[in-house]
Amino acid sequence: MHALFGVEPAAINNWQNMRYVIEKFGMSRGALIAQIPKKWPALVLDECRRNPNVKDIERARIEEALRHAKNDKLFRPQVHFEPEQSWTENILGEEISGLLQGVIISSEPLSETCFNVDDLPNDVFENFGQTRVKQTAEALADVARFVLANAEAIILIDPYFQPARRCIKVLKSIISVASSYNSKLKSVFIFSAASKCNKSDDLIHDEYRAAIEAFDAKGITYHIIRLDDGVIDMDMHARYLLTPDAGLVYDRGFQEPEDIGKREHLTPVSCLVQRLHSELREEFSLDNPQLSVAQHFFIET
Repeated sequence: MHALFGVEPAAINNWQNMRYVIEKFGMSRGALIAQIPKKWPALVLDECRRNPNVKDIERARIEEALRHAKNDKLFRPQVHFEPEQSWTENILGEEISGLLQGVIISSEPLSETCFNVDDLPNDVFENFGQTRVKQTAEALADVARFVLANAEAIILIDPYFQPARRCIKVLKSIISVASSYNSKLKSVFIFSAASKCNKSDDLIHDEYRAAIEAFDAKGITYHIIRLDDGVIDMDMHARYLLTPDAGLVYDRGFQEPEDIGKREHLTPVSCLVQRLHSELREEFSLDNPQLSVAQHFFIET
């Protein structure tokens, strides 16, 4: 789904290289820059200051590009970085190199997965952004780990989502993955079709509450929004997971089949392009006056 690349700070120590490299990354493209070490953006700026050909206005552009890249293009793995070693020595070490699809450097390539910034092959970034995963709760959640890592809010859009065990297991796994990376998650919005569950409103509320209050993660508010069918103007076969910065489209619902054998079946998952992500975020917003809500309640943990 998403691939991590190491980018040597010295390889993007000017605006031309920075712009050329940074545009190849993003959540919607399925490729991210590994923010190793944590102060990687500062290391890039240090290299720019050492470059006598970089003027103040060019450095300002690079600094702005790094700020914009924070949530959409960078991902910070939890790895050890040895400050006594060079950036390249750390990156090519066994712990970090195993996490990376490739490394972009300023010097001659040191391995098959290293690429000189001035000689990047055209096909390096072509095969990311889509995959197939098993229909287990864990697999359906783990494929979204990079999207969930810094999310303050999650939106699930699935007409058939219900407070049933097969759905709740996937929701629990999604929350678990998000919580394992950060403690920023504060809100979860679940949009479903009111007609797909024939239970009473009170029973649906009670079943959701009982299931969600058993989750380990606390301090999260869950909004359950059941919509009139007429407002779900979309491909009913697709399901979506959205955060403020990115999104994924699942070919099947957020459900783990009760049949153990069917859990081995593969379902396609793809990154959402930015335009569609923005459109869905706007459409499935409680501020949208055209959103016809049949039932809305929230559960605080």
